[in-house]
Amino acid sequence: MSKPEDSLLGREVAYPDHYDPSLLFPIPRRQARAEIGIAEDALPFSGHDRWHAYELSWLDARGKPRVATATFTVPCDSPNLIESKSLKLFLNSLNATRFNSDAAVLECIRTDLSARAGADVTVAFGFAADDRNESRASRWTTWTWRLITTVRRVRRDC
Repeated sequence: MSKPEDSLLGREVAYPDHYDPSLLFPIPRRQARAEIGIAEDALPFSGHDRWHAYELSWLDARGKPRVATATFTVPCDSPNLIESKSLKLFLNSLNATRFNSDAAVLECIRTDLSARAGADVTVAFGFAADDRNESRASRWTTWTWRLITTVRRVRRDC
């Protein structure tokens, strides 16, 4: 069983220089829930854990750096949660990894997080709207900013 004291949390660790999904450290939810009288088969709540990656980077197929933000959504009924420092180190392990497409990056992260969480994890670029619903103006502004940034990047590459 994975215990927090077995993780890298609180220890000095060198940043990874290659892709390494083994850095992800799952922590079973069962013990903490049992301590407060919550049965695994009858959760008195629903929802998810939402994580935001503010600095996600990787290399495209040609070796050009790519940068994005991302949102990871883990169902609350997953058997495990992912320890935060291990998630950070895992995401940093992608920095020098080449991917053929942005979709391949998302699929790689989704597959690895889902395997450790024991449930399907949703992964998307950008930040998800909060539960009170994001306004159309805000979505339009975000989309416009991304478009302008992309156009500027393309012009520099020409």
